[in-house]
Amino acid sequence: MNQFPTSLLNAHAAGVSEMQFHPENPNKLLTSSISGEVWDWNMETLTKKAQENYVPLEDKTAMNVNSLMPVLHKAINTVHCDKGRVLCGADNEAVYLIKNFKY
Repeated sequence: MNQFPTSLLNAHAAGVSEMQFHPENPNKLLTSSISGEVWDWNMETLTKKAQENYVPLEDKTAMNVNSLMPVLHKAINTVHCDKGRVLCGADNEAVYLIKNFKY
């Protein structure tokens, strides 16, 4: 059986509906949730550390997480990122475009 170090990070208020790494910056992870949140996880500070294969427990708070839009209180079902734009769709049958996303 293979064993790999893992890290558990507490995040959204409800289940995660989708995750996508930025196509041009793999240090950026975008997540959406059933609670209506879209977050940008910036892992740059973690990947620039010593050559470890996992996130040490004492560094769990070092990750920078930003909300990309106000909480909708409706599930966000999909998220797509392309360069400086983030597109997401929600249960309220709306499509949201976030422009000028810094990557």
